[in-house]
Amino acid sequence: MTSQPQPRRTRAVRIVLGVCTVALLACAGLAGWNLRATGLYNQATATLTATLRDAAAADSDIKQLLAQQQQTDAQLAEAQQASMLLLPSVRTAIAHNSQVSGALTERLQQQVDATTQSTPQATTGDSTTNSQGGEPALTDEQREQIEQMLRNNEQTQESQDQAVQHDGERHSGTDTSGGDAKPW
Repeated sequence: MTSQPQPRRTRAVRIVLGVCTVALLACAGLAGWNLRATGLYNQATATLTATLRDAAAADSDIKQLLAQQQQTDAQLAEAQQASMLLLPSVRTAIAHNSQVSGALTERLQQQVDATTQSTPQATTGDSTTNSQGGEPALTDEQREQIEQMLRNNEQTQESQDQAVQHDGERHSGTDTSGGDAKPW
């Protein structure tokens, strides 16, 4: 008589465990997607910061910086894929850096276009001549705008670091000792 109710309980337990397993797998997938996006974001942010600093230098190679910046744009675009699945702080940080990166790419493209138009091409086909002939790579106004973008980016990173510190109980396993912004 006691053997009748046990199979029903076992079936119910199996169903509950199956539902819990599916829910946990979905959460693990979301967490994995967020970690991937955050890793791409950190790489792109490091490259963006380096490109901003290099662009402010007088002897920088604008075409090389433009190529780096286009790669950074691609990394940020990849990190933004399926942004509906990302945590809001990750989504916001990626969107901000994507906007800064896009503005820098536009400026670098304008400089390359201006350099190409103002510099006649050599008869040997060497089109790599740029501002290395002694003239500055950026105008004073462009340097000021880039420095402003750097300051804004640093402020964003600081606010993200503070958010991580305030939310440390929930995310006690994160390492914020590095120089990269970690939005989680």
